[in-house]
Amino acid sequence: MSGGGLAALRRPDIRRLELGWGMSLAGTFGYTVAMLAYAYAEGGPTLVALYGVASTVPGALLTPVLMSLTDRVGGATMLTATTATRTLLVTLAGGLALAHFPAYAVVGLVAAAHSLSATFRPTQATLLPWLARTPAELTAATVTATMAENLAALLGPILAGTVLALADAATALLVSAGCLLLASLSVRGLDDPPAERAAHQPRRQGVLRDAAAGALALMRIGRPAGMVVLAFAQTFVRGALLVLLVVLALDTLSLGDDSIGWLNAAIGLGGLVGAAAASRLVGLHNLGRCFVAGVAGWGVGVLALSGAPTGVVAFAALVLVGLANAFQDAPAFILMPRLLGHEVAGRALGAFELVVMAGMASGSLVAPALADLWGVRTALLVIGSALVVLAVAYAAPFASIDREMPQAAPEVALLREVPVFAPLPLVVMEQLALEVEQHLHGDGETVVREGEPGECFYVVVEGRAAVSVAGESRPDLGPGDGFGEIALLRGVPRTATVTARGPLRLLSVRREQFLRDVSRNAVSSEEAEALARRRLAKDPP
Repeated sequence: MSGGGLAALRRPDIRRLELGWGMSLAGTFGYTVAMLAYAYAEGGPTLVALYGVASTVPGALLTPVLMSLTDRVGGATMLTATTATRTLLVTLAGGLALAHFPAYAVVGLVAAAHSLSATFRPTQATLLPWLARTPAELTAATVTATMAENLAALLGPILAGTVLALADAATALLVSAGCLLLASLSVRGLDDPPAERAAHQPRRQGVLRDAAAGALALMRIGRPAGMVVLAFAQTFVRGALLVLLVVLALDTLSLGDDSIGWLNAAIGLGGLVGAAAASRLVGLHNLGRCFVAGVAGWGVGVLALSGAPTGVVAFAALVLVGLANAFQDAPAFILMPRLLGHEVAGRALGAFELVVMAGMASGSLVAPALADLWGVRTALLVIGSALVVLAVAYAAPFASIDREMPQAAPEVALLREVPVFAPLPLVVMEQLALEVEQHLHGDGETVVREGEPGECFYVVVEGRAAVSVAGESRPDLGPGDGFGEIALLRGVPRTATVTARGPLRLLSVRREQFLRDVSRNAVSSEEAEALARRRLAKDPP
């Protein structure tokens, strides 16, 4: 893992979020493998396809609404509630399977649990910009999330496959519920930043309007609707693979039930390798191209799977699928907040999950018909080829996104050097950089005068500034130094006079902006108070 990724994980909230994400996915992949084996044994490909549809269609409808509610109740609250509910549902399903209840009851409970899973990733993507402090840290944290996803995609199926080999699907469901319980405990301790989000987002009028606004914003990425088309196509293939892989493994290749776990684990293994590479190769300058390359790689992996003569070759093809998934996944979840802005990012991510689940449901639904019509190998060949063609068709629009990707304002890096602002989350820093004003002062010109009202906090960009208190000189201020906090924090007149010593360039932050952003961050607020106390201790009023 890169240094940026390690730095990101040193932040307790990011660590809790990433751990919760990983354990949630381990449970998800575990119960998915258990359900594939269970459904195939109880009802063949038809029940497998029914599970695929039942686990995605409700989520496709529910996720945009839940994402709009997340803006009101807070991301941590939503993650805790949905993950705890999923834990309960999967536990109940495992109990019913052990008691030999009808298969449709077990399938329904796990499908209901899965329909709530899609809120985790978009909520995580909207929270990370509030928890990360720099663009590099945000990118590293997002890539780390992809690594956690692929580690879970490796360990979850292996765990479920091992339990299937030693016991049965019902036991595998209960083990998966244990992973979800650990995820619930992890996100339960997550601090939610609702004050910051409320400060930057306008009040909204309704969840349906929010969802529609998110969908329209998503359609603008990679015109014509490239993000929507490619996400739907890739997840259609993924949903079809959910069914076709079971048929390929159990019927065509004549492998055992536990092979479903091992073959799904291959995707996780490839994802781990891909995530390690992505952590070095993916950056803000190539997000669009990496996304398209990942989608194309998915198609190539499915093409290789279509001709696999043995389980070993099928395993290798799925490793390639996992590697491609790492390059497609992380860029998608960085692109949307940066292109659309944080005000609509949550709603757009909710709409994105609707597309993802619709694709999964459609692929699962038509896969049995494709297998009956063409045979499993030809079906894999056709959908893999179509995915590659679509990715190539959208290569140019996504390359344009990379050229036009908005970069962080230079003021962000400068403000980050000021101790008062250094602890602020990236999203707050970017907003603050848009609101600062620049000032140029000639030699000897007064910036602030002792005894006058204070309305701004200043940061020296270039030059030197002379400071005096009651006519007595104090040490000069240079680039990166800030002044003016006492008047803003204490509500008193200026306590010193600051004069340009030669050409002087400054940034100013108005009172309401300074108090809004600094006071809502405990570390930043303490740094500002400590600076004010040090200066007042030297020159008490």
